[in-house]
Amino acid sequence: MKYSFIKTNHIPFRLEKMCNVLDVSKSGYYSWLKRPESGRSKANRELDKNIQRLYGENEGRAGYLRIHQDLRAESNLVSKNRVYKRMHVMGLKAVRKRSFHPVTTNSKHKLPVAQNLLNQDFKTFSLNKIWLSDITYIPIAGRWSYLFAIKDLYNREIIGWELAPTLEARHLLHAFEKALMRRRSPKAVIFHSDRGVQYASEDFRKALSKNEFIQSMSRKGNCYDNAPMESFFKTLKVEEVYRRKFNTIKDAKYFLFDYIERYYNRRRRHSALGYLSPVEFREQITV
Repeated sequence: MKYSFIKTNHIPFRLEKMCNVLDVSKSGYYSWLKRPESGRSKANRELDKNIQRLYGENEGRAGYLRIHQDLRAESNLVSKNRVYKRMHVMGLKAVRKRSFHPVTTNSKHKLPVAQNLLNQDFKTFSLNKIWLSDITYIPIAGRWSYLFAIKDLYNREIIGWELAPTLEARHLLHAFEKALMRRRSPKAVIFHSDRGVQYASEDFRKALSKNEFIQSMSRKGNCYDNAPMESFFKTLKVEEVYRRKFNTIKDAKYFLFDYIERYYNRRRRHSALGYLSPVEFREQITV
């Protein structure tokens, strides 16, 4: 290990000084250089290249478990422990920061409130049975914009979303229309959200009724009643939003589209889906 470090770093540092610091001899280092590379060393070198490539493709968002599944998908059947060790040696780990999720819900209204039909039972056995929705803040040039998102609980896919400068209910309606188009207007879907004024608004309730949806709402002030949406927003903030500074809403839409549509829905592996992406999981069950 010491000799490998010297070989990698001897150009910017004097060889003699490095040998002294690491308590090895120059003759021992030169003797090591002349030895043929072992099979294990070659295998590790090749594995390291593949890990670095996949880590880059995930833009530093994936830890060893997801990298391990990426390798398996390429028929590279190494163990999880070995991937962990190689990533540790190379100093590669998933980006992680503390999540901050300001409250967007205004439940202080006199509009109708729907019954909680889920009661934190987040299990469903097919597509288009339960859709979840929530709203979160996105910082843009020192001001807040708002992301309205809709998720199919079964395969965790974000099927409709809208980034807007205000919290008006019309933006929620736009996200809902996109979800309907993507899923070809299913019927009898439970639509679960918090008690926010947008979800309780007359226009949105009419849209649900027109499409034969069944409305469900969390209990007042209980974020656990919509935990899968909270989880998505935390992942979005950690893996994308906190890593960038958006100067315009156009910039934000570009990067959010790339993250949600290209990466989260189609590339990011979910442990709850057997380490498939939402789209892979959907395509597997609809074949």
